Amino acid sequence: MSKKETTPKQSKSQFFRINVRPDKKPFSAIQGNVKNDLIVGTSYEVQLAPPAQFIPNGYEAMVVKIKVNDKYNGEFEWYDTEKHKGQNPEMIDVRYLAKCSSLDAKYQKENNFLPSNEQEEVGWEFPSGQITDIPMSDITPKFIEFMRNHSFNGDNPNRNKSDMVGFYIVDAEHNLSKRKSSIDELNKKLSIMKQVEEDDTFVEGMSGILGVKLGYGILEKRDIILEMIEKDFSSVTKKVETYIAETDSSLSSLENTKRLKFQDGVVLFDGKQILVGAKLSEQNADTYKKEIINLSFNSIEIFKELKSLFKNSK
Repeated sequence: MSKKETTPKQSKSQFFRINVRPDKKPFSAIQGNVKNDLIVGTSYEVQLAPPAQFIPNGYEAMVVKIKVNDKYNGEFEWYDTEKHKGQNPEMIDVRYLAKCSSLDAKYQKENNFLPSNEQEEVGWEFPSGQITDIPMSDITPKFIEFMRNHSFNGDNPNRNKSDMVGFYIVDAEHNLSKRKSSIDELNKKLSIMKQVEEDDTFVEGMSGILGVKLGYGILEKRDIILEMIEKDFSSVTKKVETYIAETDSSLSSLENTKRLKFQDGVVLFDGKQILVGAKLSEQNADTYKKEIINLSFNSIEIFKELKSLFKNSK
């Protein structure tokens, strides 16, 4: 029996991808036989592609020139306010020439580098309203650098805001990172909804935190909380985070005044045991406040006792 052959994974794309004028869409037009500027006879509707977008081979940019032995060889860094603090940037004309290692148009001219085709003379036209895949074999890393810092690139933070947005660079790694964040948030949401669905004690604790009327039955509370999560999960998350921060702050304030202390697995307030229903780790003196807060999510009794404690200690 022969071993199953596996195709090696292709880690790097063979294309440089740009999304050109995603705001432009195909549009409808009526066509037919035209006579005296009027359509006569049968007419029909067609979908026409939006006009191509011109990307000029040239723009201005702030850079910091790099000199070696006081000589400038066309190398520079794109100006960054933090990285180049205290340095003197210059505004230069940027142009791409495949046969030149520098994007400095003035340096190119002074060293007799000339455009080798019509695109390098003026620029490029790309179809609007769609993603264009440019084969890596047709371009150089300098072209990618030129496009990333182009004033028409909507993703360029240093672009001239008065210029139109002609394109965006399709960055799969960046997009996947954003999607991972969305997936993580969705998983967190589903996990909490699952706990609300299955755990009555969690529902009771969350009811107090989210301000659900404690007089409602468990089914009503569960239904209300799930609806809150479905409609505005970020608001629910914010309320939970606020509750945690405020409760931790209140417990710390009481601890600082020596009124609250943790001793032998028991929480004491003014020398008397409180939170009797809280099963705390006996050797958890450093993190018992966090443990109390976590327990309050699953016990309306502990939640109520904490509220009463903070109210009566003022």
